[in-house]
Amino acid sequence: MDFPQTHELPPVTPQMVEPPVASSPPAPVENPVWSIPDVILLTLVVIASLFFSVIATALAAQRWYFHAGSFTPVLLKPMVGIVGQVGAYVLFFAVSYVFIRWERRQPFLAALSWNWPKDWYWAYAAFGVLLSFGLELVLGFLPTPKTLPINELFKTPAQAFFLSIFSVSLGPLAEEFFFRGFWYPALARRVGRTFSVFLTAIPFALIHAPQLASAWAPVLIILVVGIALGTVRALARSLGASLLVHVSYNSTIAILLYIGTDGYQHLEKLNQ
Repeated sequence: MDFPQTHELPPVTPQMVEPPVASSPPAPVENPVWSIPDVILLTLVVIASLFFSVIATALAAQRWYFHAGSFTPVLLKPMVGIVGQVGAYVLFFAVSYVFIRWERRQPFLAALSWNWPKDWYWAYAAFGVLLSFGLELVLGFLPTPKTLPINELFKTPAQAFFLSIFSVSLGPLAEEFFFRGFWYPALARRVGRTFSVFLTAIPFALIHAPQLASAWAPVLIILVVGIALGTVRALARSLGASLLVHVSYNSTIAILLYIGTDGYQHLEKLNQ
């Protein structure tokens, strides 16, 4: 009597009985070695250092430069505020370096995603120039006050030179490190790149509002600049790239100002 043939089943392996392993979550778009509370604390340090630096600058100017007069008029002088910013920015860089290099034990520039664009630096510089010309053209069609508080910084050629140098060196360097270096990656890890670009552009525009009489048109232009800088930082993953655009943008304005006032010899043209 013939029995039906049976098919031999394959042996059971551990892989067949173990449950499937869940896939790991996607890596965050940014992963800095600091958190949002860390950046809030750094912001408080910047505000405090700015306050004390401006006060110290005013006291020094009252004693050794003006030699007379009450303290309040000296404190309200625009150049006192700019010099005070220099001191605050230097302290900001010192605190930032200590925090990243010694407290978090990370390379300073690498932690901030410096990533200098070696091959495409000229494209970022060109973008800054085009952005400056384009927004100046747009601003010409918007209602803008003829006299702005920032024009008070251009009373003399010496002040104009000082402010121009500041606007293409320490000024953009500190702003990029603060907004796109520290704040952007901390926010992007939580809410994503797009929303973080806008969140950093808004305070960037607001800190310039007092110099622009809070007029909506020039403040809007600065907001667009902040969005452009944040977008470059997000897409290129490079703080060096956004700094290059920022310096190029400011340098274009400084050069046009220099040419338009005949080498800072006719600063009255700024109010015409």
